[in-house]
Amino acid sequence: MPAAGKTFFGQQIAGKLHIPFIDTDKKVLELYYQKNNVSSTILEIFKRDGEKAFRILERQVIRKIEKKFQIVACGGGLPCYFDNIEYMINNGIVIYLNTEMTIIIERHKLNLHKSPLLEEKNNDQISKIILNLFKKRIHFYNKGQLIDLEYNYNIDNKILIINNLTMDVDKFNENK
Repeated sequence: MPAAGKTFFGQQIAGKLHIPFIDTDKKVLELYYQKNNVSSTILEIFKRDGEKAFRILERQVIRKIEKKFQIVACGGGLPCYFDNIEYMINNGIVIYLNTEMTIIIERHKLNLHKSPLLEEKNNDQISKIILNLFKKRIHFYNKGQLIDLEYNYNIDNKILIINNLTMDVDKFNENK
C-alpha cells in the first residue's frame, strides 16, 4: 500500500544487512528520463501519460532488476498489474509490510506521502480511496510466498525474520 513504510524499512534493513537497496519508484523515474529526456515526478507521469503508462514503466523496471540478494521496495500498485506478482514470486522472496490502515490513512491526510491516486482529495475521500485500494490489492499482496511483517515490529525483529529467510534464499539461488 502507498505510505506503508516500504522504502523506510527497506533502507533500514538493507543498511543493517549491508546489502543493496532499490526503490522501484526511483528506477521508474530514471527510466522515464532515459526514454523521454525529461525529469519528472510520479504525479507528473500520471497526469501527462496516465496510470497505464506508469504501470508499464513499473513492469519494465521490475524485470530489469538484477536477481541477487537485495532489498527491493516496489510501489504499492506494482504487484497488482500485469503478471508482476507472479514474476516477483518466481524471482525472489516477496515480503508484505502489513501496516495498519489507520496509519496509512493518517499519513495521507497529513500529506506525508504524495500519491497520484489521492491528489486533491479531502480527508473523507482519502479514507474511502485507501480502504478501496486495500480491498482491491490485498489478494495480490497475500499471493504466493508472502511473509507478513507486522508494522509494529521494530527494525531488529524485521531483520531477524529476514535473516531467517536466508535458507530460503540459498535454496532459491541453488534452483536458478
